Amino acid sequence: LLAGNPRARCRRAMTVRLAHALSVKGDRQQYVPARLHWTPTGPEAAAVAVHGTADLVAGAQADGAVIIPPGTAAIRAGSFLPFRLWRPLR
Repeated sequence: LLAGNPRARCRRAMTVRLAHALSVKGDRQQYVPARLHWTPTGPEAAAVAVHGTADLVAGAQADGAVIIPPGTAAIRAGSFLPFRLWRPLR
């Protein structure tokens, strides 16, 4: 799946609250790079500005990706979504 790893080798997805409203295009599942922020009520994800699929700077700024379900066009702030970390938490 991600990076060509089978599902069993991927880090488990965690559930996070979306900090800001988000809109996406297309009918497929999408992975939106985001940073995690810890709040008193739990983890919150804020999307990182991306300038194309090969934006390495955005990827380096992100802690992982919010997973957007297929067929979703808009998501309200405060919605809970799965988030896959790109590296271990410290």
